[in-house]
Order: sequence, then C-alpha cells, then structure tokens
Amino acid sequence: MPVPWKIREFRHLAGFQTIAPQVAAAGAAVNGVAIDTRSGPETGGAIVFFTIVGTRTGAVTSTINHQDSADGSTGWADIPGAVDLIDTTGDRVYRRAVKRGTRIKRYVRIMVNPVGGTSVAVCGLVLVVGRRAIAIQAAQT
Repeated sequence: MPVPWKIREFRHLAGFQTIAPQVAAAGAAVNGVAIDTRSGPETGGAIVFFTIVGTRTGAVTSTINHQDSADGSTGWADIPGAVDLIDTTGDRVYRRAVKRGTRIKRYVRIMVNPVGGTSVAVCGLVLVVGRRAIAIQAAQT
C-alpha cells in the first residue's frame, strides 16, 4: 500500500524551536532565537510559524511578530502581513504561513510581546518546507 505523500515527503520538512516554552511577563517582549531558513533539507520553499499561547495571568493581550533578518542578529523587521494581535482567553495555537512569493531574508524568528495582565505561557516553532514537498502537494490537490 503506498504511503500518503505527507508522510513519504517528510524528509523535505524541517522544524525548529525559536521560543522555548516559558512564562513571559507582561511588558517584556520574548525574542525567539534566529532560525536559518537554509538549514533545512532544501531551501526556497515555504515558511510556517506556529506560536503556542497558554495559561494567562490577568487580562493579557499580546502581539505575535514574525520577523526576518539578513544576518540573524541585527536588522530584525516584521514580515509584511505577518503580525497578529491575540486575545486574552483560552489556550491556542496560532499559525501563520508566509505567502508564496513573499521575499524574506535568510533568518526568521517569532517575537511575542505580552501587554496588560501579569504573564502568559508561550512557545514558538518554525517549519521550513522544501520546494519538492510543495510541488508534490500542488500536484496532488
């Protein structure tokens, strides 16, 4: 029996942790570590950001910024259309895919900035999808 493409093509995906699980204090931005988008099995594919927001203390509202940089240490800027304002209730996973054709610099990260309340639990992941996996998915849909 053939294996579905999503499993068969897993070798064309690479996942990286940019924000380790932690409790972020309100007013203290959490800057994720730089992820080199060329460190995956292939380059030139898509980038998908996942931010997990958990237990909140107080009425915390946060912004999630998806950023890029040419060198991974300076010049961080928001990727166009990739800033989310999140609400104050419930545990959630926020997903943001960078649109095909969007030019991004080599390094990416997630930044979470909690405002109000006392604290919020956060974690951030980046998935780098290689060109081959995207081509196979497009052909099969």
